[in-house]
Amino acid sequence: MRAAPVNEGVPRSYAGDYHEVTRAAYEAVQSLGLHVEEVRQISPVTWHVIATSGASAFSWGELVRVSVQRHPTSHAAVWVLTRRRLATNITAKDDYSPEIFQRMDFTLSLRRPPAGPSVWAPTVVVPAPPPTQ
Repeated sequence: MRAAPVNEGVPRSYAGDYHEVTRAAYEAVQSLGLHVEEVRQISPVTWHVIATSGASAFSWGELVRVSVQRHPTSHAAVWVLTRRRLATNITAKDDYSPEIFQRMDFTLSLRRPPAGPSVWAPTVVVPAPPPTQ
């Protein structure tokens, strides 16, 4: 998992702050109940979190890596890589990316300021100046 290329896995691109995207990725992994094994800044522009799902009566568990890479065009590329702990484990979940991306989308939508004036913003009416005599 650590030796796999950063851009291996299911890709998605997010417009926005690199640090916000990495925070959303970490929160998404935690919210799924995965056990975080490693959080690491690989380079000045690349970060990843590696997590595991526990074994159950039906599965030996899975490994999940979420990699985030900053791009100069003010967006962040994200890849979610899921692997079975045991290759012959056919009951393991094949892909955590839909759930991780859904949770990241939700988290980032809460942090993003609304586009345009807020519905709740008060309307300010400036009175016309009195007529001069």
